[in-house]
Amino acid sequence: ASCTCETRGQSTNSFQEMEGEGYIPTGLAPWEKMQYKSFRKWCQHVLKDRNITLNNLQQDYKDGRTLAALLECLSKKKISGVVANPKMRLQMINNLATSLNFIHAEKIRIENIGAEDICDENLKLLLGLIWTIILRYQIQRIAASGEGSGGEKKDDLASLKKALLERLKRLNRFDGVNVENFTSSWQDGKAFCALCTDQDPSSLDYDASKGKTPAERLRDAFNTLERDWGIPQLLDVDDVLGDKPDEKSMITYLAQCIATFDEKGNANRKAQQPQADAAHSYVEGDKVATVDTPATLTIVSCDSNGNRVPGGGARFQVDMAPKGAGGKPIVNVRDNGDGTYTVMYQPTSTGPHKVNVSLDGKPLKGCPFDLDVRPRSSDPSKCTVSGDGAKSAQVGKKAKFTIHGNDSNGKPTGRGGENFEAAIIGPNGAVPASVTDMGDGTYVVEYEPSFEGDHSIDVTLDRKRLPKMPLHVNATQVSDPSKCRAEGPGLLKAAPREPARFKVFAADSNGTPLKKGGEPFQCKVTGPRNSQVPTQVKDNGDGTYDVVYTPQEGGPHKVEVSVYDKPISGMPLVVKADDGSDASKCVVTMPRDVKSDTPATISIQAMDSDGKPVTGGGEPFQVKVTGPSAAGPYGAPYTVSVKDLGQGKYSADWIPKIPGDHVVEVTLGGKPVAQSPYRVNVKPSDPSISGELEMAIWQEINRARSNPRAYAQEMQSLRALYDKNGNFMVPNSSISRATVDGPSGVDNAIRFLNTCAPVGVVTLNENFSKSCRDLVADNGPRGAMGNQMADGTTMADRLNRYGQWKKKCGEALSYGFYSPKDVVQQWIIDDGMAGNPNRTTLFNPEWAVIGVATGPHAKFQRMAAVAFTADYADGATGGSKDQEEEPLQRERHTAIEKKKDFLARIETPDGRGFLIKSEPMNVPASQLSLMQQGQRLLMVRERAATDGEMLKSEFKWDIPYAWSVNDVTATYQPGDTTLHIFLLKPDQGAFDPKMDYSVMKFELPAQGANPRIAVSTKDSPDAWVMTITPSQFDENVEVRVKNGLVTFVVKHDVIGEDEEGEYTKTVTSNTSVQLPFAVPPHRFVREGSTIIRVHKPAPATGNTNNVRIPIIG
Repeated sequence: ASCTCETRGQSTNSFQEMEGEGYIPTGLAPWEKMQYKSFRKWCQHVLKDRNITLNNLQQDYKDGRTLAALLECLSKKKISGVVANPKMRLQMINNLATSLNFIHAEKIRIENIGAEDICDENLKLLLGLIWTIILRYQIQRIAASGEGSGGEKKDDLASLKKALLERLKRLNRFDGVNVENFTSSWQDGKAFCALCTDQDPSSLDYDASKGKTPAERLRDAFNTLERDWGIPQLLDVDDVLGDKPDEKSMITYLAQCIATFDEKGNANRKAQQPQADAAHSYVEGDKVATVDTPATLTIVSCDSNGNRVPGGGARFQVDMAPKGAGGKPIVNVRDNGDGTYTVMYQPTSTGPHKVNVSLDGKPLKGCPFDLDVRPRSSDPSKCTVSGDGAKSAQVGKKAKFTIHGNDSNGKPTGRGGENFEAAIIGPNGAVPASVTDMGDGTYVVEYEPSFEGDHSIDVTLDRKRLPKMPLHVNATQVSDPSKCRAEGPGLLKAAPREPARFKVFAADSNGTPLKKGGEPFQCKVTGPRNSQVPTQVKDNGDGTYDVVYTPQEGGPHKVEVSVYDKPISGMPLVVKADDGSDASKCVVTMPRDVKSDTPATISIQAMDSDGKPVTGGGEPFQVKVTGPSAAGPYGAPYTVSVKDLGQGKYSADWIPKIPGDHVVEVTLGGKPVAQSPYRVNVKPSDPSISGELEMAIWQEINRARSNPRAYAQEMQSLRALYDKNGNFMVPNSSISRATVDGPSGVDNAIRFLNTCAPVGVVTLNENFSKSCRDLVADNGPRGAMGNQMADGTTMADRLNRYGQWKKKCGEALSYGFYSPKDVVQQWIIDDGMAGNPNRTTLFNPEWAVIGVATGPHAKFQRMAAVAFTADYADGATGGSKDQEEEPLQRERHTAIEKKKDFLARIETPDGRGFLIKSEPMNVPASQLSLMQQGQRLLMVRERAATDGEMLKSEFKWDIPYAWSVNDVTATYQPGDTTLHIFLLKPDQGAFDPKMDYSVMKFELPAQGANPRIAVSTKDSPDAWVMTITPSQFDENVEVRVKNGLVTFVVKHDVIGEDEEGEYTKTVTSNTSVQLPFAVPPHRFVREGSTIIRVHKPAPATGNTNNVRIPIIG
């Protein structure tokens, strides 16, 4: 595969700069240009026997022939299937794919590069591939040649670099050479000259080179390496002298030198020098080592006559393992080039180790031998002490500090058993001190001063002092609890919810007041009901302490003050808190004969702890009233304000909206008052409303509709009412009823309830209930069943007798069940009913009005009828063309009915707007339309084919503010056929377009191979749609906006490596999009993971009647 150079004139190819042997891409940084040239020269050297000339790397590798030839030369293997003269792009890609497959088969790891990348002349990826090949076929082999048998295979970049650098550090024996890295250590040329001299002193005079300039030294060394060893000059002198020479280029050249020396120089040396003989070679060095500490042995190579071999090149193998439990140490062998070899190891376990050094499978003289690995011992000069007892102490109190045993490297030994001693001398002589060995390399010292003054602490190990010894600690006098006292008004009396204060005076054992602070005084106050009262103790720094506590109620309070866990003089004592209201003694008067929609007044008389009226005001009474609807029997709270009438009297007014039991909670400071909570039965304001049984059924239905999950828990017990034949025992009776579904019907109902969303409560209507009573009065005496009356009146006509139902209606019937709970639960179970029509009717979210009736039944003793409708007009009898009866045997789609709490119930979690979600519509999206009517009305129209007839239905929501079609996004989910309508909030508050707003933050998972994210925009009639293309990194994205400029601040962490090892850093980049208008942040809506929709501002004027809104899906 030969490549020729040709001038391309106006071609789009970026190679426009000639330099020496070929093109150099323009726009490259100096280090990139250096890498390009060195890699091209290296490839040219490898391919020298193939008669291939490289000029333009991107084009030379494009057809795949050059890459295949390079791999064949390096691997010494044939690659089959390469087209010899590819003309078409497909042939080129096949050639490249064949080579890449060969690389994978060689177990060489390559990532993020494909045949198309090379064919498309992606220079960055091509250079990365060449570097991977250099690592595998040249550097890794060099590193492996320097390993001992005890070492691990080096295949990661850090290990390979380290192994290569170790081989080059032998040059540091030359004066002025300090090889520490692959870049700056070589820029003055001395190390390159030493490299030549080290291989052959006659090739280059190192001492003479020291008087030359760096450029002259580099040029001499490069020429010498090429002349004497045939090593091509992969580097240019100017590139090496640059500010930052490319490390990969330097490594490539140095590795080529080492590889050439290994092939040629070592062969010459072996031919000239005697060979090492195992029987005469030996190991010298200390046969005692310390665990977890680096150590060395030296192998001395000798020939068969016992004479020292002057050069290296022998392959010694070292096997080192503990005789007992423990892991093998990591061992490396370094060829010193002078006939000696350094064995570097670090044992990880203590005890005897067996060491065997061999050459060509034969043990050396004196091998194998035992190596004694001992635990680390503490070095007195590296040991330390810590703890309060080494800094301060108090008379009569135990003080302690810790000794830390460290080895000669300053690292903890982690073991005990060493001879640490502590001697403490006080003002009156020696102070007893104990030293406790904790067994982990630490030792705890305890002592107790008897007198004030300076104490000298001297710590030794094997009678050798630790650093900074002796220490000097001043022991001070402390408080004596029996001599301390407390005074102040807070110990005489207190008032509820008022701070009570007193002062504590510290004194020593002689009763002398202390003039300093720091004493651990504690105060505990216990209320009349064993409640703990919060207290504060303030250290004044002069031996006195201010104490504050605040009683929360009247009555006796126990005050306790202690120091060093002992009570001070005069403690404990009892302080009475009064002059305030006592919640348990206050009197609450509940209203009588309470009716719905009628104001009711709750009266409160504040009383003190003695049961006497309080004449003041300002007490924090609170009243909470919970009605019978919503979730559970008491789930509808009322907001009730409390009025302070003065003279200890308070009142609270509330207007109950629903008949039934209400719970009234009265609290004072968060505590229940008197007999709270109270129960109040609210009667209907209209005496003609349904009876108690009907109301109970209505309330039971509301409990189930408003909290299905909680209701499911109550139905668990029904399974026990079925016998083995599936018969159901009616609760509170001796009636046994055969069932179709058995207990599985209960399980099915519970599963439904656990997945059903709350659908809201329904309102009981008296006229609507009369229609149900007509059915009960007709069916009951006849023992009949069904929705039709004896005279043929249908359900739809009957429900229109006393008013007019609107939109839809439905009805559920029950026979043979007495209690409201049994009636409702059997509707939910819906035994034997295909499709569960009663359950479907019961949980239809479209219902808003209910009618209920119960009565005797000739066959089943008791029946109940419940009718539902979306809306009802009292007294307006007769049908309407838009009425639609809801057949029980067919489940129709429903929509969420708008209530006063509409916005609160559907607001999105991020607060940017409101979401309306329908139940399954069961129709194609093409049969739905969404439109705006007027400024506020949102309408959905549907035409669905059912039973061969085209039916039309409409659902409307009255949004409580003016909005624009630009504020709406509608999507239709084909999987579950639900309609999702997102309505953006109206612009609220002042918006300053010059401010920099943070719009949103989110995580964007990695996808593809892009180095950074990209953002594209698309204009639509109602919004600008921004689509994010992810990068190859997991990104943290923050979206900001200012003056219509949308900025994506993107951050991700990368792991890199330098001379100091592996490091992690955060990379930040910005991508901006300019919108043609300033937009507040709440108009940004994220759809999915990569789409952000920016809603355009609503138009100032225009027609808003029947404006169609597109549905996405």
